[in-house]
Amino acid sequence: MKLGRTQAEKGFTLLEVLLATVVLAAAFVAVMSLLSQSLGTVARLEPHQRAWLHAREKMSEVLLREELELEQSRGAWPDGYQWDVEITPYRQEGATLPGRYGLFGVRIQVSWGEAERTKSYAVETVQLARQASGEVRP
Repeated sequence: MKLGRTQAEKGFTLLEVLLATVVLAAAFVAVMSLLSQSLGTVARLEPHQRAWLHAREKMSEVLLREELELEQSRGAWPDGYQWDVEITPYRQEGATLPGRYGLFGVRIQVSWGEAERTKSYAVETVQLARQASGEVRP
């Protein structure tokens, strides 16, 4: 008695092929759904990334100055993002600096969006720099 299949009986049954197709289709749908969600997340985060890059650009621009002075200024980039720069004196108890140098608090705020749904990022740091004019007053 022969228990194996004959040459003519080897292969997959129709039921096995259909089941494999259903499993592959379900896996494909799951992968495409995850891909779609990922693309949606990337699209939602793009304005935040652009704001972060603008804040970094403006902060680098301010910190590369040879001299700093008290300042409050604002402006906008062509893509609709606005910036605010605030440079204030930074005082620390017991800290005295020689000559015309001082510590400055630098704050950059980048905002975007419509008036009722404005979003913003703020970046702050302290910078040691030469004072542009006289003494920095708190």
